[in-house]
Amino acid sequence: HELGLAKEYYQQALKTNPSFTTALFHLGLALYYEGKRDSAHALWQRVLRLDPNYDKARQALEQLR
Repeated sequence: HELGLAKEYYQQALKTNPSFTTALFHLGLALYYEGKRDSAHALWQRVLRLDPNYDKARQALEQLR
């Protein structure tokens, strides 16, 4: 239930600003914890395209394979 609410908040934030890397990263985490690894990885790769210095996204991609 909490993951669903979190996803809604992140998706609303992304409607306002599609390049909001923090929301993209955390939406990826929520998807990952739901078992949607491919979707999570795609979001984290998008974060890194927008901000190559976003270390949390890089670490997530390396650690959560």
